[in-house]
Amino acid sequence: MKNDIKDTIISTFQNPETHPTAEELYLALQEKLGNVNKDSFLDELKGLLNSKEIYYVLVADGTKHYGLKKGAHCHFICEACGKIKDFRLEEGAQSMLDSYIQKQIHSFGRLKKINLSAEGICRECEKI
Repeated sequence: MKNDIKDTIISTFQNPETHPTAEELYLALQEKLGNVNKDSFLDELKGLLNSKEIYYVLVADGTKHYGLKKGAHCHFICEACGKIKDFRLEEGAQSMLDSYIQKQIHSFGRLKKINLSAEGICRECEKI
């Protein structure tokens, strides 16, 4: 059952690509596997975070949205519906951003990674 929980959590991120909350993940798990113990689910979610197979994006309202690790990318967060979409910076833009930030923080720190999120209104919400 433990592997079923893990495999189902991971597959939830892929079809289509999503960034669900823990509650949304749990509901999807219940739908696919039936009655799943919430503690077992939370233990597996924590294990996936600890093994760095998944990560979370903390949005302005304090909600954690989970995603599958897949290399360097940024996030667009819709202010209306809360959906999160991935996008990538071109290599030149990423390099310029890294360099700029390192120059800004050089007196008090060393850059390890950048977590970039952009906020706006998604096309679906614009239609409303």
